[in-house]
Amino acid sequence: MVREVNDAADEFSVGRALTRGRDVLRSVRSVVTHPSLPADFRARMATLMDEHTRRLQEELERGVRALLADGADPHAVETRRRTLRDNPLTAVLSEPSAPPPAGWYEPTGRRRIVTPD
Repeated sequence: MVREVNDAADEFSVGRALTRGRDVLRSVRSVVTHPSLPADFRARMATLMDEHTRRLQEELERGVRALLADGADPHAVETRRRTLRDNPLTAVLSEPSAPPPAGWYEPTGRRRIVTPD
């Protein structure tokens, strides 16, 4: 996703890449925080996902600063900075957890073992 943002030809493509990135982060976070997982594992994974999301956003921001340091057009750099801040990956951190993906394992409480005849 970071590569796609950095290689984007226009701000629309950057926004689309950020939107897809948020969708992926949201999906992964909903899986690693699923109630059927042990509570300590869920908490640790949620913390790791949150840290990873913040690092991704910081990496994108550093990329914008690097563009300016490399002598890129200041107007284009400011436009990119605005796109990143209008579409932050960290928005997934303040949203409530999404429900698990359709078809995700839902325990029934009972297991049935079927043996071939």
